[in-house]
Amino acid sequence: MTTPRRQRRSATGQSRAKGVEQEPIRILLRWEGIDDVPILMANQIFVRYQEGQVILTFGQALPPYELQIREETMARLQREGAPCRAVAQVAIAPVKLKGVIRVLNEIQGRINGLAEQEAKDVTETES
Repeated sequence: MTTPRRQRRSATGQSRAKGVEQEPIRILLRWEGIDDVPILMANQIFVRYQEGQVILTFGQALPPYELQIREETMARLQREGAPCRAVAQVAIAPVKLKGVIRVLNEIQGRINGLAEQEAKDVTETES
């Protein structure tokens, strides 16, 4: 368990006074170091709320490496479950989670069109 964090400071570096609201400042973010972070496959996700944060744990669960699953393997899987290796954990403030959900819903709505365009681009590139 972690200890409570100190009061966060605003963009100006000053502590927010209780009851005083500040206008949010919108600035452009320049993402850096993206190419240095590996892309890991995750086919499982576990979500929990802990200490004021939404914790997303991404994992890889792989089936047994058998062309035809044997009865012994099936019995073991039913008894013990399948291993799932955690590949990343991300903590998100609940207030930011709404934005993440909005963006994911937008992407979900466009996935079919994006997949079709990607397939078309691959076909045109191969021609």
